[in-house]
Amino acid sequence: MLRVPDRELIVEATGPGGAPLPNDSVTAIDAVHGRLAVACDPPIDSVLPLDKQTKVTCRVNDKRVPTSAPASFAVQVRDTTPPVLCPLPDQAGPSPDPKGINLPFQTCAEDKVDGSVGVSCDHPSGSFFPRGKTTVSCSARDRHGNRSAASRFVVTVRGVDSAP
Repeated sequence: MLRVPDRELIVEATGPGGAPLPNDSVTAIDAVHGRLAVACDPPIDSVLPLDKQTKVTCRVNDKRVPTSAPASFAVQVRDTTPPVLCPLPDQAGPSPDPKGINLPFQTCAEDKVDGSVGVSCDHPSGSFFPRGKTTVSCSARDRHGNRSAASRFVVTVRGVDSAP
């Protein structure tokens, strides 16, 4: 008996090209012969495109049993995984200005589908930071709207005459 998903199969994207059709999504079992070989179009483990519904048609491909009718199901590959921020270390430094300093810093984020994505911070790189400690919160969003968890780091600005 050929068993395929009775509803649309949702698969998480594994990269920019989409995701492979899981090899456990289709099975064929016969009471006499046990597990049977199955052939699908597109083939099992082939990469299915992201954001498109793909119709998969399968049939038993085992010479020990009579040919069975093909069965079809739909597969939708989606991206629901958020990007991951690079570690954001705390920053510290002196300021000759008693009010504070403009401080540039580096951020980055990687997404398994989109690759490198932009990072937004509540205090952008190059912002003015007053003397003392300021917590900066950053996050990233991919093109599918998945948002990373917020990451925080502390910027400490001290006077030039202050000890480290």
